[in-house]
Amino acid sequence: MTTRTEPHGDTTNADIARRGAPGGDRLGSAPDPSDDPMTSLPTSGWTLAVDFGTSFTVAAVRVDGRPAETIEIAGERRVPSVVFVDDDGALYVGRAAEDLALGRPDRAVRAPKRRLGDPVPVVLGGRRFRTVDLVAALLGHVRDEAVRHQGSEPASVCLTHPATWDGARRRALADAAAAAGLADVVLLPEPVAAARAYATEVGVPTGAHVAVYDLGGGTFDTTVLRADADGFTVVGRPSGDDDLGGELFDELLVDLVGSRLAPDAWDRLCSSDEVPWRRAAAALRTEVRRAKEALSGAPYAEVLLPLPDGMATQRVTRAELEALVAPYVDASVRVLLACVRDAGVDPATLAAVHQVGGASRMPIVERTLAAALPGVSVSRRGDPKTVVAMGATLAVGPAPQPAALVPPTEAMSAVAATEAMSALAPTEAMSAVAATEAMSAVAATEPAALGGTGSPLPPPGPAVPGAAPGATPRTTDGARPAAATVDGAPGAA
Repeated sequence: MTTRTEPHGDTTNADIARRGAPGGDRLGSAPDPSDDPMTSLPTSGWTLAVDFGTSFTVAAVRVDGRPAETIEIAGERRVPSVVFVDDDGALYVGRAAEDLALGRPDRAVRAPKRRLGDPVPVVLGGRRFRTVDLVAALLGHVRDEAVRHQGSEPASVCLTHPATWDGARRRALADAAAAAGLADVVLLPEPVAAARAYATEVGVPTGAHVAVYDLGGGTFDTTVLRADADGFTVVGRPSGDDDLGGELFDELLVDLVGSRLAPDAWDRLCSSDEVPWRRAAAALRTEVRRAKEALSGAPYAEVLLPLPDGMATQRVTRAELEALVAPYVDASVRVLLACVRDAGVDPATLAAVHQVGGASRMPIVERTLAAALPGVSVSRRGDPKTVVAMGATLAVGPAPQPAALVPPTEAMSAVAATEAMSALAPTEAMSAVAATEAMSAVAATEPAALGGTGSPLPPPGPAVPGAAPGATPRTTDGARPAAATVDGAPGAA
């Protein structure tokens, strides 16, 4: 199955092949939402929610209001957010892309999410690609596998995004979704999705505040939300750090392991262009990631080092890992506390702090949060890697049974959402209906840019190989979103 992108600016024509992703070819232009002033969300069928992450992408489905579940894509519940281009210009995504990149890392882009919204094209294998098209290939793969899994098209779709993203980046995500064949998409901030997921299990009193501590693979985000009668509203300015996450912790542990190797072997792992050493370097990072995750449940783990000149083994301990990451975890909690105070909330009055993201599973994270917030519930339910996708399924379609959720309000059309978000307070998200009513009143008093605040983190550690730098959001040429934006989607009271 192959589709061809159309030239756009510096982008060259390229065949996009979502290998191993059976299903219909849906690449096309975004529908004009102005044809329908109010998008009507389906109330039957199945819902698809996609948490497009910096390091991994997760998809969840909910059928006819029943509890949500994550789906396997190519045998995995987390798809690496990696895109690879071959000699013919065909794009491979996910695990296949990661495997192909072992021998030709210059043809792969890792973490394309970091560049979404930047009009500067990405050069892979001598070809120029819009980031939107690279992300579309990844989302299209997820869509095709979900359709194959369910046997039909989704009745409703929700994509999540960081709460700090401005209109340009949300529009770029909507454009990528449309190019991937995802129609009538609702965009939802990640912390709102996480809060909804937790609220279905423990409940949050109306008027109470919760904080989301999201320590993922590539980034750290923190947000304060207020539980309202019709859901959750973002309060204050979301904060975080785009360079802090599990990948940084991986690199710190890689450096620790490397410091114990013979100098020549470590040098070759870091800089050799020989394929055997490249593969060994990639295998080392995979092993270190596995060991890091194992240390969340065990005091030590063995790291296997498949070097070209022989196999070696090293033992790493949880104490060693925690000594490496402690300054960053401490700083992240300071950012959380500053975010809460900046929102006008006393940290001691929080109803809960919800841990989200795979790196938040580390025991040192929960200990540090609990020490900084005595008496506040620090909650990590289920798999923090998938909670955002699971919660996002509640933003559209019928409410789950038997959970007592307030039915979602109607989502705004893409055009109305874009206009509203340019006028609404960047520090507060509202339901689509509330946003429409408040738009004119807020426009005259609130700034239009959304930024992060809080204590600075320690200097970044070693650069993650292949990770693109954070893109500066810029307005694209007349681009309009192809999705409804619901920044304060209804949730459980």
